[in-house]
Amino acid sequence: MFWQHRHWLSISIIVTLSFLIHTSNPVAAFATTPCGSEATVSGRLNFGSKVESNRVLICADWLKIKASGSSSKSRPTKSINNHHPAKSPKTKAIRYSHSASASPTQPRIFASKTQASVGERVALGASTRTHSRYRYLLGIPAEVRFKPAGFDWRFSDGARATSKSLAHAFARSGSQLVRLRVKFAIDFRFAGSNFWRKLSKPIWISSLPFVIHVGQSPTTSAVPRYVFYDCIQQPAAIGCLG
Repeated sequence: MFWQHRHWLSISIIVTLSFLIHTSNPVAAFATTPCGSEATVSGRLNFGSKVESNRVLICADWLKIKASGSSSKSRPTKSINNHHPAKSPKTKAIRYSHSASASPTQPRIFASKTQASVGERVALGASTRTHSRYRYLLGIPAEVRFKPAGFDWRFSDGARATSKSLAHAFARSGSQLVRLRVKFAIDFRFAGSNFWRKLSKPIWISSLPFVIHVGQSPTTSAVPRYVFYDCIQQPAAIGCLG
């Protein structure tokens, strides 16, 4: 019986919140608070967020205060001068708290080539786009949207860039590293609602390092020569001299 009571109570809370989210004024129905704060206004949904490393934590707290009535009967007064203050009705508080976390997809680096000569320009780009993660918050489907809003390229030769795509040339040979960080702006909404709540703090996600092998430019000054024998073994052979 207790489980059934809790089950139907949970369903009633979800139905109530769904009605609140989809029919009420979102500004009046929501309140932005830090995660861990408890709602103090009956019927208002406290919403909070917190960026932790490579993920975002969304949290909600909902409070409903209901009058439960008083089971005690009023006592008759002994005399007209004996004053009994009116008893305040008993109340019952129903509170639901929940949190969920979501992370954006790790960006990737794509390049026109993985091997290049010194001074040769290599085209680079970030493989990322706007995408969403779907979670349940207080039993209601919620959508967390991540939108690329900034790029931070860093090269092993000290160069930096902030565009989504670019071309870069290395002045030295060797295995050169390319690193990329993408800044994501974060929005949140409950499923079916057109009201998006923008999170104030973005999140930065790093890609895996990308390696470009840079070698010396090929020499073109020598003229090819056709010989009949191996000139190392027979340096005096036809075509090897001169």
